[in-house]
Amino acid sequence: MIVFETLPATIPTLVPNVPAYVTALRDLPFGAVLDTVGLAAAPGTPAGQVMYYQTLHQKPLAFGYLSREPARVTGQNARILGLLAQQDFARLCNEFGIRYRVVNNQNAPQFAGESVYQDDKVQILDLASGYGLSNPINCSGRR
Repeated sequence: MIVFETLPATIPTLVPNVPAYVTALRDLPFGAVLDTVGLAAAPGTPAGQVMYYQTLHQKPLAFGYLSREPARVTGQNARILGLLAQQDFARLCNEFGIRYRVVNNQNAPQFAGESVYQDDKVQILDLASGYGLSNPINCSGRR
């Protein structure tokens, strides 16, 4: 009787609910991602969800989590937020290698790149092709 009581129970497993846009990001060419949908997640959404999605699509991600944020990173984040507020997406692409921006359909900017994926909630914008950059490799983060 004691043997059965001390045996460890099996660890429950769950299949995570992964949005289709994360799978779409995985299949796109290399380039960093600015996921404004995941950053502005609904209340009750785990804070690390965007970081988990990054493990699935395997693309560099703007605004990841660091245990200690160096001044250089703080400055870069402020610069990215400033360019985002100015809607200067070409510079986000050229200066920081951010090629893809994930947005809610209702918050999508008038022109912020070519839509390479869209469903009923979100779309993925390709900042490199949307601005007709002569050298989209500059937007891939591989210089």
